[in-house]
Amino acid sequence: MDFGSQSNFITESTVRRLGLEQTGNRVPITGINNATSVTNCKVKLEMSSMTNDYASILNCLVLPRITSNMPMNDIDISTWEFPSDVVLADKDFHKSGPIDILLGAKIFFEILMHGIHDCKGLPVLQNAKLGTFCQERYTRTMLRNTRSTVIPFLSKLIPFIT
Repeated sequence: MDFGSQSNFITESTVRRLGLEQTGNRVPITGINNATSVTNCKVKLEMSSMTNDYASILNCLVLPRITSNMPMNDIDISTWEFPSDVVLADKDFHKSGPIDILLGAKIFFEILMHGIHDCKGLPVLQNAKLGTFCQERYTRTMLRNTRSTVIPFLSKLIPFIT
């Protein structure tokens, strides 16, 4: 999720995997450091929660790739103890992998719910209509134990597409 993004994005490989129909839509995209790109297609899909009855129709611009793998490296969560009532939106959030879909600002604020779990020594856990998201709160030790200080802020949401 990226609350700074004005659009939703999906990768070409995810479009193929889900068998979504693409329609022509040439749109210039400007991003970080004023880098520009162009997308030629868009898709419409329904995103739904696996934990409740929330669903939303999304229009996504199609790109070959959204960003590099997130997180950059796997995060060791073996010592983390999550509250028993927490259902993670992405159980594999700590494993490095591709970003299939990037949700923009409109849907970001639509899916956020009231309530966070502020667990000492753990990320902040934010309640959302898709489950609970981990908002990484890195300590110096965590950063020292990774090869990159880029903090992952995107969620791999493909399990929630129906």
